[in-house]
Amino acid sequence: MSKNILLLALCIIIAGIAEAQKATTTKQAVATTQSESPQQKTKELIRKMSASCSLRPEQVTKLTSAYVEYYTKHDALKKQKDILDKSSYDDRSDAMKKSRDAAIKSTLTAGQYKQWTAAKDKEKKEAKKGKQEE
Repeated sequence: MSKNILLLALCIIIAGIAEAQKATTTKQAVATTQSESPQQKTKELIRKMSASCSLRPEQVTKLTSAYVEYYTKHDALKKQKDILDKSSYDDRSDAMKKSRDAAIKSTLTAGQYKQWTAAKDKEKKEAKKGKQEE
């Protein structure tokens, strides 16, 4: 009887340790994505765009500068989130997104833009599906 209780307690402790480690790993992954610099975020995004749209070198240059500018401003805005009221924050965020989208549309051809939006939509669906499975 005593051995059974000891064995049960040991199993509970091991399960608790495993869950704690899993939660720590998830927190570290989230912290890593939040701490990426605008250049790192842009590099990853341009890599994805090139893979789906076959970008020309001059397009890569224009898009890189547009996304670095967007991410830099967005990170600065996120730091001010506590200071600004919600409507002001949303207005600034929307203006930055419109500016970024205008730069994308003016740089990509119509076919490339369709390919990029399709790739983004597919990625969002896969991410949503992955979250539902967790």
